[in-house]
Amino acid sequence: MVLAAGDRVHLYGSDNLTTWVYLSDFSPAHTIPGVLECPDLFELPVEGKPDERHWILKVDSNTAPLCPGSGSHYFVGDFDGTQFTTRQIESRRVDYGADFYASQSWSDVPDGRRIWIAWMSNWQYALFVPTQPWRGAISLPRQLSLARLGDDITLLQRPAPELEALRHCRLLSVSEEVVNGESSLLDSVSGDALEVVARIELEDASRVGLRVRAGMGMVTEIVYDVDQERLYLDRSRSGAFFSERFSGLQAAPLSVPDGVLELQVFVDWSSLEVFAEGGRAVMTDLIFPDPESRGLGLFAQGGAAKLLSLEVYTLASIWSASPPHRSSP
Repeated sequence: MVLAAGDRVHLYGSDNLTTWVYLSDFSPAHTIPGVLECPDLFELPVEGKPDERHWILKVDSNTAPLCPGSGSHYFVGDFDGTQFTTRQIESRRVDYGADFYASQSWSDVPDGRRIWIAWMSNWQYALFVPTQPWRGAISLPRQLSLARLGDDITLLQRPAPELEALRHCRLLSVSEEVVNGESSLLDSVSGDALEVVARIELEDASRVGLRVRAGMGMVTEIVYDVDQERLYLDRSRSGAFFSERFSGLQAAPLSVPDGVLELQVFVDWSSLEVFAEGGRAVMTDLIFPDPESRGLGLFAQGGAAKLLSLEVYTLASIWSASPPHRSSP
């Protein structure tokens, strides 16, 4: 059992789940300030290396200055049954958006997979989001693994493959299209709940991006900056203004060594989940656009990019009645 205890986590062991014995503690306080919450500890395989496995200790902080408010962090290391150790000096972000917190994983998933979900909000404004009669939602389930990039081990998060069953209708499928400036390829596509899957050859473009939930003066942008090697999510125009801490720009470090950017984006009524480069960079944000803001856009700046493939699917609704609606801010 892993227990959050102020500025550290405590590990306990038990033979009967009734009597617990203290084993050790792990303190990431030098890299994760604030009160720690919702720890998780599990082992994962390295993709392509079936004999290599490492342990992940994940912990959340409700006031982390390196995050836009509260956020989740992880360490890669070893666990000998008593003590967790890591060679990392700094923790790593689980999700570079503003709204992925308190993730918890399942044990004993079929085929040995490790899957988790998270609370999709942020303690900076969780009590004020303009929704009714509910407040708060859960992220999509994500399947976890590890990747070795040279001497580095990094966490991969991909949408659970079962989510493909939600694909209701393929609205668009294009390939081998050059994009230079504003593209009209997505002008006829719109929707409230969509999945976008794209492979973009960067060529000589300096920035490439998608616009989602666009219209009525509102838009959320997903932009990759080639020179900075950063993936940006901009929700400064994403809808209802209810907190000065809500609007803003998030950034995730992301290298694209083969020059082909892979994106899988889930757009919903009030959320956006972005998976880049096979889950090496993930960003989750709440958005609150007008119901009529349903458009998509595609662009390349500073040069041309080639759209190797792009598919857009509508997603089957889980709502049995009317969709959620915003209250007045």
